Amino acid sequence: MSNTETVKAIYEAFGRGDVATILDKLDDAVEWENTTPLADVPWLQARRGKANVLGFFQSMAPLKITRFEPHTIFDGGDKVFVLIAFEANNGGKRYSFPNNGHLWQFNAAGKVVKYDHVTDTAQMIRMARGE
Repeated sequence: MSNTETVKAIYEAFGRGDVATILDKLDDAVEWENTTPLADVPWLQARRGKANVLGFFQSMAPLKITRFEPHTIFDGGDKVFVLIAFEANNGGKRYSFPNNGHLWQFNAAGKVVKYDHVTDTAQMIRMARGE
């Protein structure tokens, strides 16, 4: 399976709520959101290791995701960058990210070793606060 295929499989699992399949694609020592963690956004916290990545999915529970559509994939070999049309509701307010970015980095075994959002951080903070 190519790294791009792995990312697509992760998104398919996310759509099904299948966190176990996502965790299976990660290296045991994966770095999650370590580039620019945001203290005010629970799902954009730095995490290390598969066991701690589970907290990412749990932190998103208050959000009602209404759109999650990967629309552009850039394959850089050991790095895959994806643009996603993402919309969610929190506290009755709607938030839209037409080009929410995800950067996936892989090791030689095809496991994710690093994952980061590239996003509108100001809007993410507003969404986390329900503003």
